Amino acid sequence: MPMPMKEPGQSQNASNALTDAVFQRIEVAAGEVVLKDGDIPNLAMPPMTMAFDADKNRSAA
Repeated sequence: MPMPMKEPGQSQNASNALTDAVFQRIEVAAGEVVLKDGDIPNLAMPPMTMAFDADKNRSAA
């Protein structure tokens, strides 16, 4: 189920358009979360699946 990502009290327009994203998985070894997002027209980005760094303080053990 897509989860809208909106800031409270913020309206959507061309300059600050947001998108929907669906959580896909956690990559524990890589310290990443993977999201599948919708189109982001103001950045000219089509829908895609992306990994985001989730653990900047992870030690190299």
